[in-house]
Amino acid sequence: MYQIVRLGKKALRPTLNSDLNIFCQHISTKYPDTVRNDSRMLSTSQRLSVEVRLQSDVDKAYNVLELDPNCDLVKVREKYVDLVKKYRKDKSLDTKKFTQVQEAYKYILESRRSEMIVEDSKVKDKDNNKKDRDEWREAVEQEYRLQKLALQSDTDIIRQDRRLSNRSTNMSSGCIERMVEDMVQQSMRNGDFDNLIGSGKPIDYDNRNPLVDTSTYNLNKILINNGFTPEWITLHAEIRRDIALARQKTAVLQYKIMKDNIGHCLWEKQVEEFSKNIREINRLVEKYNNDVPFLEKQLAPFRPERELEKTIEKLENYLPEDSAERDKLYEMYFVPSQPKHYTQYDDVNLHWRDVWKDIKSFF
Repeated sequence: MYQIVRLGKKALRPTLNSDLNIFCQHISTKYPDTVRNDSRMLSTSQRLSVEVRLQSDVDKAYNVLELDPNCDLVKVREKYVDLVKKYRKDKSLDTKKFTQVQEAYKYILESRRSEMIVEDSKVKDKDNNKKDRDEWREAVEQEYRLQKLALQSDTDIIRQDRRLSNRSTNMSSGCIERMVEDMVQQSMRNGDFDNLIGSGKPIDYDNRNPLVDTSTYNLNKILINNGFTPEWITLHAEIRRDIALARQKTAVLQYKIMKDNIGHCLWEKQVEEFSKNIREINRLVEKYNNDVPFLEKQLAPFRPERELEKTIEKLENYLPEDSAERDKLYEMYFVPSQPKHYTQYDDVNLHWRDVWKDIKSFF
Protein backbone atom coordinates (compact mmCIF):
# COMPACT_ATOMS: atom_id res chain seq x y z
CA MET A 1 0.00 0.00 0.00
CA TYR A 2 1.20 3.47 -0.79
CA GLN A 3 2.88 5.19 2.17
CA ILE A 4 1.38 8.54 3.27
CA VAL A 5 4.01 11.28 3.52
CA ARG A 6 3.53 13.56 6.55
CA LEU A 7 4.58 17.21 6.84
CA GLY A 8 4.86 17.96 10.51
CA LYS A 9 1.43 17.36 12.10
CA LYS A 10 -0.48 17.60 8.81
CA ALA A 11 -0.82 14.45 6.67
CA LEU A 12 -0.68 14.83 2.91
CA ARG A 13 -3.57 13.44 0.90
CA PRO A 14 -1.91 12.18 -2.29
CA THR A 15 -5.12 10.53 -3.48
CA LEU A 16 -6.89 13.87 -4.01
CA ASN A 17 -6.27 15.61 -7.32
CA SER A 18 -6.47 18.99 -5.65
CA ASP A 19 -3.52 18.14 -3.39
CA LEU A 20 -1.37 16.59 -6.10
CA ASN A 21 0.70 19.76 -6.54
CA ILE A 22 1.50 19.81 -2.81
CA PHE A 23 2.66 16.21 -3.05
CA CYS A 24 4.85 16.98 -6.04
CA GLN A 25 6.32 20.03 -4.29
CA HIS A 26 7.20 17.88 -1.27
CA ILE A 27 8.91 15.30 -3.53
CA SER A 28 10.89 18.01 -5.29
CA THR A 29 12.14 19.50 -2.04
CA LYS A 30 13.06 16.12 -0.55
CA TYR A 31 14.52 14.61 -3.73
CA PRO A 32 15.84 17.51 -5.81
CA ASP A 33 17.94 15.24 -8.01
CA THR A 34 15.02 13.26 -9.34
CA VAL A 35 12.81 16.19 -10.36
CA ARG A 36 13.53 19.16 -12.60
CA ASN A 37 13.63 22.51 -10.89
CA ASP A 38 10.97 24.25 -12.96
CA SER A 39 7.52 25.62 -12.29
CA ARG A 40 5.71 22.49 -13.50
CA MET A 41 7.38 20.20 -10.87
CA LEU A 42 6.32 17.01 -12.77
CA SER A 43 5.64 16.25 -16.38
CA THR A 44 2.16 15.35 -17.57
CA SER A 45 3.01 11.66 -17.92
CA GLN A 46 4.46 11.60 -14.44
CA ARG A 47 1.35 13.25 -13.00
CA LEU A 48 -0.93 10.75 -14.76
CA SER A 49 1.12 7.82 -13.52
CA VAL A 50 0.89 9.10 -9.97
CA GLU A 51 -2.88 9.52 -10.26
CA VAL A 52 -3.36 5.99 -11.64
CA ARG A 53 -1.17 4.64 -8.93
CA LEU A 54 -3.10 6.44 -6.20
CA GLN A 55 -6.49 5.38 -7.62
CA SER A 56 -5.40 1.75 -7.66
CA ASP A 57 -4.45 2.05 -3.99
CA VAL A 58 -7.94 3.39 -3.18
CA ASP A 59 -9.55 0.45 -5.00
CA LYS A 60 -7.37 -1.95 -3.03
CA ALA A 61 -8.50 -0.32 0.22
CA TYR A 62 -12.17 -0.84 -0.75
CA ASN A 63 -11.40 -4.46 -1.66
CA VAL A 64 -9.90 -5.03 1.79
CA LEU A 65 -13.16 -3.76 3.37
CA GLU A 66 -15.20 -5.68 0.80
CA LEU A 67 -17.09 -2.56 -0.28
CA ASP A 68 -18.12 -0.82 -3.48
CA PRO A 69 -16.07 2.36 -4.20
CA ASN A 70 -19.35 4.30 -4.75
CA CYS A 71 -20.76 3.59 -1.28
CA ASP A 72 -21.21 6.38 1.25
CA LEU A 73 -19.18 7.01 4.39
CA VAL A 74 -21.86 5.57 6.66
CA LYS A 75 -21.57 2.14 5.06
CA VAL A 76 -17.76 2.36 5.19
CA ARG A 77 -17.88 3.09 8.91
CA GLU A 78 -20.38 0.29 9.61
CA LYS A 79 -18.33 -2.24 7.63
CA TYR A 80 -15.16 -1.22 9.44
CA VAL A 81 -16.83 -1.68 12.86
CA ASP A 82 -18.10 -5.13 11.87
CA LEU A 83 -14.66 -6.28 10.68
CA VAL A 84 -12.93 -4.94 13.79
CA LYS A 85 -15.36 -6.85 16.02
CA LYS A 86 -14.81 -9.97 13.96
CA TYR A 87 -11.00 -9.91 14.06
CA ARG A 88 -10.81 -8.94 17.73
CA LYS A 89 -12.98 -11.83 18.83
CA ASP A 90 -11.20 -14.45 16.68
CA LYS A 91 -7.63 -14.76 18.11
CA SER A 92 -6.67 -17.45 15.58
CA LEU A 93 -6.71 -15.03 12.64
CA ASP A 94 -3.56 -13.26 11.55
CA THR A 95 -2.93 -9.81 13.03
CA LYS A 96 -1.86 -8.56 9.61
CA LYS A 97 -5.45 -8.75 8.42
CA PHE A 98 -6.58 -6.55 11.31
CA THR A 99 -3.81 -4.06 10.50
CA GLN A 100 -4.78 -4.04 6.81
CA VAL A 101 -8.37 -3.25 7.74
CA GLN A 102 -7.27 -0.32 9.91
CA GLU A 103 -4.94 1.06 7.24
CA ALA A 104 -7.54 0.64 4.53
CA TYR A 105 -10.16 2.46 6.59
CA LYS A 106 -7.74 5.33 7.32
CA TYR A 107 -6.75 5.50 3.66
CA ILE A 108 -10.37 5.71 2.54
CA LEU A 109 -11.07 8.46 5.06
CA GLU A 110 -8.04 10.41 3.84
CA SER A 111 -9.19 10.01 0.24
CA ARG A 112 -12.71 11.19 1.03
CA ARG A 113 -11.91 13.93 3.48
CA SER A 114 -13.46 16.50 1.16
CA GLU A 115 -16.86 14.78 1.60
CA MET A 116 -16.38 14.84 5.35
CA ILE A 117 -15.67 18.55 5.17
CA VAL A 118 -18.84 19.10 3.12
CA GLU A 119 -20.89 17.12 5.64
CA ASP A 120 -19.40 19.09 8.50
CA SER A 121 -20.25 22.31 6.69
CA LYS A 122 -23.84 21.09 6.19
CA VAL A 123 -24.15 20.31 9.87
CA LYS A 124 -22.77 23.73 10.74
CA ASP A 125 -25.14 25.39 8.26
CA LYS A 126 -28.02 23.47 9.80
CA ASP A 127 -27.01 24.62 13.26
CA ASN A 128 -26.68 28.18 12.01
CA ASN A 129 -30.10 28.01 10.36
CA LYS A 130 -31.63 26.69 13.56
CA LYS A 131 -30.03 29.53 15.48
CA ASP A 132 -31.36 32.05 12.96
CA ARG A 133 -34.85 30.54 13.20
CA ASP A 134 -34.76 30.71 16.98
CA GLU A 135 -33.70 34.36 16.85
CA TRP A 136 -36.42 35.17 14.31
CA ARG A 137 -39.07 33.37 16.40
CA GLU A 138 -37.97 35.23 19.50
CA ALA A 139 -38.15 38.56 17.67
CA VAL A 140 -41.66 37.80 16.36
CA GLU A 141 -42.86 36.77 19.82
CA GLN A 142 -41.42 39.94 21.29
CA GLU A 143 -43.18 42.06 18.66
CA TYR A 144 -46.48 40.24 19.31
CA ARG A 145 -46.20 40.86 23.04
CA LEU A 146 -45.55 44.56 22.43
CA GLN A 147 -48.57 44.83 20.12
CA LYS A 148 -50.74 43.02 22.65
CA LEU A 149 -49.65 45.36 25.42
CA ALA A 150 -50.32 48.39 23.22
CA LEU A 151 -53.79 47.11 22.29
CA GLN A 152 -54.57 46.34 25.92
CA SER A 153 -53.55 49.83 26.96
CA ASP A 154 -55.76 51.35 24.22
CA THR A 155 -58.67 49.16 25.33
CA ASP A 156 -58.21 50.23 28.94
CA ILE A 157 -58.29 53.89 27.90
CA ILE A 158 -61.49 53.36 25.87
CA ARG A 159 -63.16 51.56 28.77
CA GLN A 160 -62.17 54.32 31.14
CA ASP A 161 -63.59 56.98 28.81
CA ARG A 162 -66.82 55.00 28.42
CA ARG A 163 -67.11 54.61 32.17
CA LEU A 164 -66.66 58.34 32.69
CA SER A 165 -69.22 59.18 29.98
CA ASN A 166 -71.79 56.79 31.52
CA ARG A 167 -71.20 58.34 34.90
CA SER A 168 -71.78 61.84 33.53
CA THR A 169 -74.94 60.69 31.67
CA ASN A 170 -76.34 59.08 34.80
CA MET A 171 -75.62 62.21 36.79
CA SER A 172 -77.40 64.42 34.22
CA SER A 173 -80.41 62.08 33.94
CA GLY A 174 -80.61 61.89 37.73
CA CYS A 175 -80.71 65.68 37.94
CA ILE A 176 -83.53 65.85 35.36
CA GLU A 177 -85.56 63.18 37.17
CA ARG A 178 -85.23 64.97 40.49
CA MET A 179 -86.24 68.26 38.91
CA VAL A 180 -89.33 66.69 37.28
CA GLU A 181 -90.28 65.00 40.54
CA ASP A 182 -90.03 68.32 42.39
CA MET A 183 -92.28 69.99 39.80
CA VAL A 184 -94.89 67.20 40.07
CA GLN A 185 -94.93 67.43 43.85
CA GLN A 186 -95.31 71.21 43.68
CA SER A 187 -98.25 70.89 41.25
CA MET A 188 -99.93 68.33 43.53
CA ARG A 189 -99.62 70.69 46.49
CA ASN A 190 -101.14 73.49 44.42
CA GLY A 191 -104.15 71.27 43.50
CA ASP A 192 -103.49 71.13 39.77
CA PHE A 193 -104.40 67.40 39.66
CA ASP A 194 -107.72 67.70 41.50
CA ASN A 195 -111.04 66.90 39.76
CA LEU A 196 -109.47 65.16 36.75
CA ILE A 197 -111.63 63.14 34.36
CA GLY A 198 -111.50 59.45 35.31
CA SER A 199 -109.92 60.15 38.67
CA GLY A 200 -110.23 57.12 40.97
CA LYS A 201 -111.30 54.82 38.13
CA PRO A 202 -109.30 52.00 36.50
CA ILE A 203 -107.46 52.85 33.33
CA ASP A 204 -109.33 51.87 30.19
CA TYR A 205 -106.69 49.73 28.50
CA ASP A 206 -107.51 49.16 24.86
CA ASN A 207 -105.47 46.48 23.09
CA ARG A 208 -105.23 47.89 19.58
CA ASN A 209 -102.79 47.69 16.72
CA PRO A 210 -100.58 50.81 16.78
CA LEU A 211 -100.09 50.61 12.99
CA VAL A 212 -103.79 51.24 12.31
CA ASP A 213 -104.80 54.82 11.62
CA THR A 214 -106.36 56.42 14.71
CA SER A 215 -109.29 57.94 12.82
CA THR A 216 -110.12 54.59 11.16
CA TYR A 217 -109.93 52.80 14.50
CA ASN A 218 -112.17 55.33 16.24
CA LEU A 219 -114.69 55.27 13.37
CA ASN A 220 -114.93 51.47 13.47
CA LYS A 221 -115.30 51.59 17.23
CA ILE A 222 -118.20 54.05 16.95
CA LEU A 223 -119.94 51.87 14.34
CA ILE A 224 -119.55 48.74 16.49
CA ASN A 225 -120.86 50.49 19.59
CA ASN A 226 -123.97 51.58 17.65
CA GLY A 227 -124.69 48.15 16.19
CA PHE A 228 -123.13 48.70 12.76
CA THR A 229 -120.50 46.43 11.17
CA PRO A 230 -117.77 47.59 8.75
CA GLU A 231 -118.31 46.53 5.16
CA TRP A 232 -115.11 44.47 4.92
CA ILE A 233 -116.29 42.29 7.84
CA THR A 234 -119.61 41.68 6.10
CA LEU A 235 -117.81 40.86 2.85
CA HIS A 236 -115.56 38.39 4.63
CA ALA A 237 -118.56 36.59 6.15
CA GLU A 238 -120.31 36.50 2.77
CA ILE A 239 -117.20 35.04 1.07
CA ARG A 240 -116.90 32.31 3.67
CA ARG A 241 -120.60 31.45 3.37
CA ASP A 242 -120.61 31.31 -0.45
CA ILE A 243 -117.47 29.17 -0.76
CA ALA A 244 -118.76 26.75 1.89
CA LEU A 245 -122.11 26.45 0.06
CA ALA A 246 -120.43 25.80 -3.31
CA ARG A 247 -118.17 23.14 -1.82
CA GLN A 248 -121.05 21.46 0.02
CA LYS A 249 -123.24 21.32 -3.08
CA THR A 250 -120.45 19.75 -5.16
CA ALA A 251 -119.55 17.31 -2.39
CA VAL A 252 -123.19 16.15 -2.05
CA LEU A 253 -123.43 15.38 -5.77
CA GLN A 254 -120.09 13.55 -5.78
CA TYR A 255 -121.18 11.53 -2.75
CA LYS A 256 -124.43 10.51 -4.46
CA ILE A 257 -122.58 9.46 -7.61
CA MET A 258 -120.16 7.32 -5.63
CA LYS A 259 -122.82 5.75 -3.39
CA ASP A 260 -125.95 5.25 -5.51
CA ASN A 261 -124.38 5.67 -8.98
CA ILE A 262 -126.89 8.36 -9.90
CA GLY A 263 -126.56 11.96 -10.91
CA HIS A 264 -123.95 11.52 -13.68
CA CYS A 265 -125.90 13.74 -16.01
CA LEU A 266 -125.83 16.56 -13.46
CA TRP A 267 -122.04 16.49 -12.90
CA GLU A 268 -120.95 18.59 -15.89
CA LYS A 269 -123.64 21.14 -15.17
CA GLN A 270 -122.56 21.28 -11.52
CA VAL A 271 -118.90 21.79 -12.51
CA GLU A 272 -119.88 24.75 -14.70
CA GLU A 273 -122.02 26.20 -11.92
CA PHE A 274 -119.17 25.68 -9.42
CA SER A 275 -116.74 27.60 -11.67
CA LYS A 276 -119.28 30.39 -12.07
CA ASN A 277 -119.73 30.63 -8.29
CA ILE A 278 -115.95 30.79 -7.80
CA ARG A 279 -115.67 33.70 -10.27
CA GLU A 280 -118.38 35.61 -8.39
CA ILE A 281 -116.62 34.90 -5.10
CA ASN A 282 -113.35 36.25 -6.56
CA ARG A 283 -115.08 39.55 -7.33
CA LEU A 284 -116.07 39.77 -3.67
CA VAL A 285 -112.49 38.89 -2.68
CA GLU A 286 -111.12 41.72 -4.80
CA LYS A 287 -113.52 44.19 -3.22
CA TYR A 288 -112.71 42.85 0.25
CA ASN A 289 -108.95 43.25 -0.28
CA ASN A 290 -109.47 46.88 -1.27
CA ASP A 291 -111.48 47.66 1.88
CA VAL A 292 -109.73 45.62 4.58
CA PRO A 293 -107.39 47.84 6.66
CA PHE A 294 -104.98 45.02 7.60
CA LEU A 295 -102.53 43.58 5.13
CA GLU A 296 -102.40 40.21 6.87
CA LYS A 297 -106.21 39.91 6.58
CA GLN A 298 -106.24 39.97 2.78
CA LEU A 299 -107.34 36.86 0.87
CA ALA A 300 -105.89 35.17 -2.20
CA PRO A 301 -108.22 34.58 -5.17
CA PHE A 302 -109.69 31.10 -5.52
CA ARG A 303 -108.95 28.87 -8.52
CA PRO A 304 -111.91 26.75 -9.74
CA GLU A 305 -109.80 23.72 -10.74
CA ARG A 306 -107.87 23.71 -7.48
CA GLU A 307 -111.02 24.13 -5.36
CA LEU A 308 -112.83 21.34 -7.25
CA GLU A 309 -109.89 18.97 -6.77
CA LYS A 310 -109.66 19.89 -3.10
CA THR A 311 -113.39 19.25 -2.61
CA ILE A 312 -113.18 15.78 -4.18
CA GLU A 313 -110.06 14.80 -2.21
CA LYS A 314 -111.51 15.92 1.15
CA LEU A 315 -115.10 14.96 0.51
CA GLU A 316 -116.00 14.07 4.10
CA ASN A 317 -114.96 17.52 5.38
CA TYR A 318 -117.79 19.21 3.46
CA LEU A 319 -120.60 16.72 4.17
CA PRO A 320 -122.85 16.25 7.21
CA GLU A 321 -122.13 13.20 9.35
CA ASP A 322 -125.69 11.86 9.07
CA SER A 323 -126.43 10.05 5.79
CA ALA A 324 -130.10 11.07 5.99
CA GLU A 325 -129.05 14.70 6.10
CA ARG A 326 -126.87 14.12 3.01
CA ASP A 327 -129.83 12.66 1.11
CA LYS A 328 -131.97 15.58 2.18
CA LEU A 329 -129.37 18.04 0.85
CA TYR A 330 -129.23 16.16 -2.46
CA GLU A 331 -133.00 16.41 -2.85
CA MET A 332 -132.93 20.09 -1.95
CA TYR A 333 -130.13 20.96 -4.41
CA PHE A 334 -130.71 18.66 -7.38
CA VAL A 335 -134.25 17.13 -7.26
CA PRO A 336 -136.82 19.52 -8.76
CA SER A 337 -139.82 20.18 -6.53
CA GLN A 338 -143.29 19.07 -7.66
CA PRO A 339 -145.77 21.85 -8.51
CA LYS A 340 -148.50 22.44 -5.97
CA HIS A 341 -152.16 23.10 -6.90
CA TYR A 342 -153.94 25.62 -4.75
CA THR A 343 -157.67 25.77 -4.10
CA GLN A 344 -159.39 29.02 -3.40
CA TYR A 345 -160.46 29.23 0.19
CA ASP A 346 -161.60 32.32 1.95
CA ASP A 347 -159.77 31.54 5.16
CA VAL A 348 -156.42 30.64 3.55
CA ASN A 349 -153.75 33.28 2.95
CA LEU A 350 -151.94 33.02 -0.37
CA HIS A 351 -148.10 33.21 -0.31
CA TRP A 352 -147.01 34.96 -3.45
CA ARG A 353 -143.43 33.73 -3.05
CA ASP A 354 -144.54 30.15 -3.45
CA VAL A 355 -146.72 31.14 -6.36
CA TRP A 356 -143.83 32.66 -8.29
CA LYS A 357 -141.65 29.64 -7.48
CA ASP A 358 -144.29 27.30 -8.92
CA ILE A 359 -144.66 29.46 -12.01
CA LYS A 360 -140.90 29.38 -12.51
CA SER A 361 -140.83 25.60 -12.21
CA PHE A 362 -143.27 25.29 -15.11
CA PHE A 363 -141.09 27.33 -17.44
